[in-house]
Amino acid sequence: MKGKLILLLHAHLPYVLSHGRWPHGVDWVNEACAETYIPLLRVFEDLSKEGYTSGVTVSLSPTVCEMLSDDEFVRGFEGYLSERILATERELKALSTDDPLCRLALMWLGFYTSVSKDFRERYNQDILGAFRRLQEAGSIEVITTCATHGYLPLLSDDGSIELQVKEAVKTHIKYFGKEPAGMWLPECAYRPEGLWHNPITGSTLHRKGIERFLEAEGIRYVFLDTHMLAGGKPLFYPLLHAKVEAEHDVLGMGSPRSPYRVFSLGGALYMFTRDPATGVQVWSSQWGYPGDGSYLEFHKKSFPAGLRYWRVTSRDCGLGEKSLYNPDEAARRAEEHAAHFVGLVEGLASSFYERTGSAATIAAPYDAELFGHWWYEGPMWLRSVIKGLYRHRTVLPTTARSHIDGLQGAGPQVDIPEGSWGDGGDHKVWLNDQTRWIWRCIYSAESVMRRACELSQGRRGAVAERILKQMARELLLLESSDWPFLVTTGTAKDYAQERVETHFKDIKRLAMILERYLKEGGINREEEGLVSRLEQRDNIFPDIDISSFEEI
Repeated sequence: MKGKLILLLHAHLPYVLSHGRWPHGVDWVNEACAETYIPLLRVFEDLSKEGYTSGVTVSLSPTVCEMLSDDEFVRGFEGYLSERILATERELKALSTDDPLCRLALMWLGFYTSVSKDFRERYNQDILGAFRRLQEAGSIEVITTCATHGYLPLLSDDGSIELQVKEAVKTHIKYFGKEPAGMWLPECAYRPEGLWHNPITGSTLHRKGIERFLEAEGIRYVFLDTHMLAGGKPLFYPLLHAKVEAEHDVLGMGSPRSPYRVFSLGGALYMFTRDPATGVQVWSSQWGYPGDGSYLEFHKKSFPAGLRYWRVTSRDCGLGEKSLYNPDEAARRAEEHAAHFVGLVEGLASSFYERTGSAATIAAPYDAELFGHWWYEGPMWLRSVIKGLYRHRTVLPTTARSHIDGLQGAGPQVDIPEGSWGDGGDHKVWLNDQTRWIWRCIYSAESVMRRACELSQGRRGAVAERILKQMARELLLLESSDWPFLVTTGTAKDYAQERVETHFKDIKRLAMILERYLKEGGINREEEGLVSRLEQRDNIFPDIDISSFEEI
């Protein structure tokens, strides 16, 4: 064997229960479950029954876990599937049997009906439980990400970073019964120890590196983008300073096909960097598999049922020029692309082995929602990739934890620069002229949270604890990296702006209630009503720990 393939699927959605409304919000969760999570569970379970260990690492964000465990989601998802089935049945009645759309409508009816049946009978309305059973059986590894996918390098208070990491680990233990070995850093964003310049106030202070917070909670590994290794300086081996290109590899310690430890005093945090050659095949809309003309077109839907009947056809043609989808042709292309990917991985591993004499570690992280939701044939492709790897046995899939456990020696350490996997490798996707106001709100809210904790120390009763915990929930939700990303990209921009404004306003209202409570020893009926409404609306992280804002 000449290498290992670490496939990571990162499942994250913003927390939207009680905030959702069409065309965003709760529909995001329902679509992800129907089109991605349940199809992926089927792939992993079916592979296991056939004797294959999928070896996939799945990152389930705390917000996804909290939403999928909520009774509101279960009722809503059942209703969503019933509505989709009913809409498809109505569309079928309006189509003649010789209409070519009829076959495709039947395909969708079968799809939604089987998802509904599996949700009730195969998974007992418990998607998280299904992932947990797969992990306990050794088929997959489940890891976490920050509590609300906060963009860690830009948070101004270390209490926020600690809270994001602590709540993530605690939530993971709650649903999976064990501590996560790894963490998906939101947006692959990292900042080392050193001077930090506040982008809003311009002030400067010395801060701990992100790895310190992760190591404190037992996190053993993370994933970072390739350029953060390529641009970093390998310790004791100053070889690599050039950019890694998708078609090439790099000799020596700087290769993205080896695991490293992030340099820190006594640190033991491993990092895997995204392999560029495999990444472009799945991520790129121009060169990647999902853009193939045979695959289902995501953007064109029928009216009023909202069914997808068309194929990509060509990347350059308009929606009105799309040809009808052919499921059999798409299935053949998925098999061909899976075989191509297996060959690519084997070629990379063989080349690396010939040059270095070592087995390659190929890390291929992707958004989970790409598989099934954006790329309908993605789960089919993934199943064929894993089977193909086992047939050839040149490269085998493995979970990240298993790979680390099997390493001999501590592994080399490297300095990692500040950055992300965003455009340009820096923070500008999340911090720019359009989003600067969001960071002003976040920084102000962090200050309000810390002041509230300081004012109430030694004077907390049950009421003060309730208020502080709800403030912490609102702060976490305000800090989600989704909001500046959606504003920058223009996707659901109004929704993102409203969420920022709402959480910021509510933190300040709660702080005012707390101050009055500390002065007067009680709260009035109107204030109690507001606290209760917010507790009901944003009931995420019920056992949240506010100690991160006590003393850092």
